[in-house]
Amino acid sequence: MLTKKVCVRYNIERWYSAISLKNGVFVETKSSLESFFRIVTVNADLTPQQALDATNRTQHVDSSVLTTAPMGESGEVKVEFIKIGRSVTDDEIELELVGTRPATFAEIAKANEDDPALFDTIFNCTHWKGEEGEWCYATFHNFFGERLVYVSRYGAVWDDRWFFARVRNK
Repeated sequence: MLTKKVCVRYNIERWYSAISLKNGVFVETKSSLESFFRIVTVNADLTPQQALDATNRTQHVDSSVLTTAPMGESGEVKVEFIKIGRSVTDDEIELELVGTRPATFAEIAKANEDDPALFDTIFNCTHWKGEEGEWCYATFHNFFGERLVYVSRYGAVWDDRWFFARVRNK
């Protein structure tokens, strides 16, 4: 029986199972993506800079990238934070997490504003395509007690510690 932990983190529905016979015993192995969610109320009328300022984090920001950050629509939204658990590129994230879209900048900033203590322990991020089609990103994390946010262009690989902020497609 597949079960979920009812807590901050839980296993989402994407399960991989394999049944094999070892020493005369059937063994089932499973792995899953790790995930948790937050419901946030977004004010998309804020500028990206205002949303960023509300997080009270030390900012390392490329302002030309910040101005391209999508803000989405105002209202309540369920933001899922999904950890793939292996190194992936931006394009691989989109292939891996079908049925979801990257959280807007307003959505991830609001989640980090609402629960800074939780996000002190979790490296979380979102990404979007910039004006020239390049991947841009916002990352939120804590480094030796300092709450940080980075906004810039990217093009490398995300390691296995990141939780990607996503919203399920309607």
